[in-house]
Amino acid sequence: MKTLTKLALVSAMTLSGHAMALESLDDEALSSATGQDGITISITGDITMDYMAVVDRDGLTPAGYGITTPEAGAIVVGDASNGLAIRPDAGGIKLVIDADGNAGVPVLNINADLGDTVVEGVNLAVASVGGDNTGATIANRAEVLSLGDIELNGLTANIQLGNQAQGAMINVQSTITGGLTLSDFALKGTNGDIGFGAVTITDNADTNLTLDLDIDPTATGLSITGINNMDIAASNLRFGDTNAAALGALYISNLSVGDVTISGH
Repeated sequence: MKTLTKLALVSAMTLSGHAMALESLDDEALSSATGQDGITISITGDITMDYMAVVDRDGLTPAGYGITTPEAGAIVVGDASNGLAIRPDAGGIKLVIDADGNAGVPVLNINADLGDTVVEGVNLAVASVGGDNTGATIANRAEVLSLGDIELNGLTANIQLGNQAQGAMINVQSTITGGLTLSDFALKGTNGDIGFGAVTITDNADTNLTLDLDIDPTATGLSITGINNMDIAASNLRFGDTNAAALGALYISNLSVGDVTISGH
């Protein structure tokens, strides 16, 4: 009886080892076949906020242009009533994250697919800020620029951190179907606006907008390159309030812009 018990125990251990070996092989084969290593983050539903603010802590220095006592102010992004909202389609926003050794020059690669996303409340304002100058408290908001809703149909971007094998931190290579449309563009002033009914940006002599932008921080600021061969069509150009009669449409053909650098001063 003892011999049979030992035999059964050895057999069970042997079968268990084979099962574990088979499971390990299956897992390794699956990983190799499907390339599932890495991290995927999916965002479904809306992303909302009241506003974003960039605080200029010393205001217009030195004083001038009608300002006698400079003080802190803020550039505020977001509609005063409804805030700022990013609304993806049913597929959501997907981030695919991978770490690559890259022959001793390692890269963290983040590929962002926005799908068909609408950004609402993209209005810029200038405002006073509270005593802590953080932007946590803003007041006296005065609208500067209205962009309406922005439709991003098929926008993707690739971000590389640590090192940039692609040559820039952010590379945007996408085709936005139907072009980039700003539904209600207006520059706001005290007495009236410079406005358009809608602004559409496309490739030259095309209906879509193909982007190939490099966005990269440098020693002196944020560099943006690749703004080339664009057509801009703006309807209902008007000077005055929203009831002012339109002058007509504005069209810019085959616009290209050299390197753009954004920096502080």
